[in-house]
Amino acid sequence: MCNADRAAETEVEVTVRLPGDLLAEIDAFAARRGYAGPDAVVAEALDRRTE
Repeated sequence: MCNADRAAETEVEVTVRLPGDLLAEIDAFAARRGYAGPDAVVAEALDRRTE
């Protein structure tokens, strides 16, 4: 996907199952870095991936 396509995107909710140890690692990262929570960490990672 290129950035030009982003304006036409619609948001969709996705539910995934992650291992408990990965969730704990994401929680700790969020706490150390001042993120609002694990969702914010994942959202930023996905956003960076499409840049």
